[in-house]
Amino acid sequence: MALLSSAIFSNTMEASAQGTVTNIQFYSHSLDMDRNVQIYLPEGYNEQDSSGYPVIYFLHGATLDHTAYQNLIAILNTLIGEDMISPVIVVKPDGSIGPWTGSFYTNSQLYGNFEDYMVQDLPEFIEANYKTLASRNKRAIMGHSMGGYGAMKIALKHPDIYGAVASLSAPLDFSHWPDRIPGVVSENGGVPVSEYNPDKLQTSLFYTLAGAFSPNLKRTPYPVDFLIDSMGVVIDSVFSRWMLNDPASLAAKMDRSSHLSIYFDCGEEDELLTYPFNTGFADSLDKLGIAYDFQSFTGGHMNQLPTRLPIALQFLDSVMNRIGSNAESGVWTYKAPMPTARTFLGTCVLDGKIYTMGGATSQITFSSALEVYDPLSDTWTQKASMPMALCYPNVCVMDRKIYVFGGSTSLFGGVVTTVYVYDPDTDTWTQIEDSLHEYGDPEIAAIDHKVYLISGATAGNIPVPEVNEYDTYTGIWTRKADMPTARTGFSACVYENKIYCFGGTDENWSSVFFSNVELYDPVQDAWASTNNMPLGRWSPAVSVLDDLIFVSGGQNGSNACDRLDILDPVSEVWVKGTPMQQIRRGHESCVLDGKIYVMGGSYTNNGIAVFLSSMEVYDMTIPIGNLSDNVENHQLRNNLGQNYPNPFSSSTSISFTMESLQMVSLIMFDSQGRQIKVLANEVKQPGEYTLTFSSADLTEGIYFLRFAAGDYLQTNKCVLLRQY
Repeated sequence: MALLSSAIFSNTMEASAQGTVTNIQFYSHSLDMDRNVQIYLPEGYNEQDSSGYPVIYFLHGATLDHTAYQNLIAILNTLIGEDMISPVIVVKPDGSIGPWTGSFYTNSQLYGNFEDYMVQDLPEFIEANYKTLASRNKRAIMGHSMGGYGAMKIALKHPDIYGAVASLSAPLDFSHWPDRIPGVVSENGGVPVSEYNPDKLQTSLFYTLAGAFSPNLKRTPYPVDFLIDSMGVVIDSVFSRWMLNDPASLAAKMDRSSHLSIYFDCGEEDELLTYPFNTGFADSLDKLGIAYDFQSFTGGHMNQLPTRLPIALQFLDSVMNRIGSNAESGVWTYKAPMPTARTFLGTCVLDGKIYTMGGATSQITFSSALEVYDPLSDTWTQKASMPMALCYPNVCVMDRKIYVFGGSTSLFGGVVTTVYVYDPDTDTWTQIEDSLHEYGDPEIAAIDHKVYLISGATAGNIPVPEVNEYDTYTGIWTRKADMPTARTGFSACVYENKIYCFGGTDENWSSVFFSNVELYDPVQDAWASTNNMPLGRWSPAVSVLDDLIFVSGGQNGSNACDRLDILDPVSEVWVKGTPMQQIRRGHESCVLDGKIYVMGGSYTNNGIAVFLSSMEVYDMTIPIGNLSDNVENHQLRNNLGQNYPNPFSSSTSISFTMESLQMVSLIMFDSQGRQIKVLANEVKQPGEYTLTFSSADLTEGIYFLRFAAGDYLQTNKCVLLRQY
């Protein structure tokens, strides 16, 4: 990790009305060279402050460098000065590189490892030398044009590093690159082309892209495999290499348990033909059920940036500073129940779906069922059952495969050490070497390529403190430091590469309810503790979302509870969230697309155990649409907010802002461009307006809201899903 003393600071220091701009240089191990960075520090920044600042990484476009977009500095000063966003550090790295117009922020044999630089070197340097809040939810990335592409690609591949992304006028759906070929061929004199000239504007862009996505250092005179042949025909083997870097394809592979907030925009008359790249990307996200905010504008590639940049910055600010404001007041909603009612089951998230397996279906019967939930359609699908019926299966995901480490064939005892691996691509199970952790109802956690099995109980229900680590690369088991409190019936989660353990009991399960919280650091192989839970209980469920840990349900006393307790692991402060609609113990919870899902479990009714199939989701989402609704006395601007909810099933709220007295038109069109409904067509006073639209007469599909106020025009997409 680089230290501040090793940085080379320029002699120039540009002081603005509020913030300060500094130009620095530091050595990047990934690129093996010194790189320039421009850093914006907000007014009041002080190295001695105990608190830190969120950070936005801004990536510039092609042909430019880190000193470009100076209007961004003035915009930041205005937004922060008028309390429209919270103070933030903005980092502008230099993404330029020869021989052409830029790096596209990609690992390349020709340009160097710019993606690694953005994911490893630069955040490490900034967080070592500036007062930052070093967590993914306080770290965002944005950019324009080439930088917008780089921001989106890096965020989709590394949602564990960046919690939010904003992309402006970027090529986000690579299937549209062939649309640009006629322009490349034309500026080279038409077919057959004897040699594509990199001094030509569009050809230079294609060489730049080839340098990023299809370099070939053995080829002369240009060290790339060019996308098209002399007749202007796409070379499939080259295009397939480009498509490995396609944001639309990367979105399908994204880890959906890491909630990434996505914003992108584009001008409808973009002279670089980027608009279809953005609408195509939006269509891909719709099909995947990934939430996003997309805004289209009149104009081209660069114009309206003074208006568009504040909207993107407010979006990122709303994400990075939403923690604590909505966590305590979220809303629980029932979703489609599991086909099989069960408790003490296992769950995980993979490819945007929730996998549930095993569990007890009664006091003496157990399940091998594997059922998969699709949140987009709110439906369950049966997959190949586990080879063995188990309760307390210990489930984790590694390299897109689901591992089940043992479990039990009875509620008390019957411990098995068999390890099964499920491949979702083939819907098949395989068995690997048995687990060396021979205890019932332990907890499981996965960090990088290692799996940790923690504590649990012997066949006589006596807890043991043992911790074992399994390396999925080598297949080697290693004994680790014992847990301070031997326990069973507890829950664990991973936060900042540490394992937090909550609740549990010992052999006196009817009277002992642990409240102490212990955390394990695998690097140090050491345990520590944090503040106790407000209420001790066994068999709660635990999830991590937006830098907070949510502990739901569990048993204290004679029955299950509906509590939701929320821990801020940084401040070690607990707050109480909205209780679940159903009391539960032995249930599971997981995070998908920024929401917490809880399913299954059981409770006692007149001395009889009731096994649950129900599932409910905790939603803390706030409408992004009018991003500065909570700010008083800010300057009004014409703007159409994204409808909320979106997708919607029956009705949705639509907000817009008027900057002055003028005529406003708000019209809904279908995907064929046919006018569906006029929602507003009148003169309105300046202010903020919200209306509710009912979809009673519409069929499912994609619709567009076109907003016109004076000379301002904006179009937003909305999606109607009846089962949403």
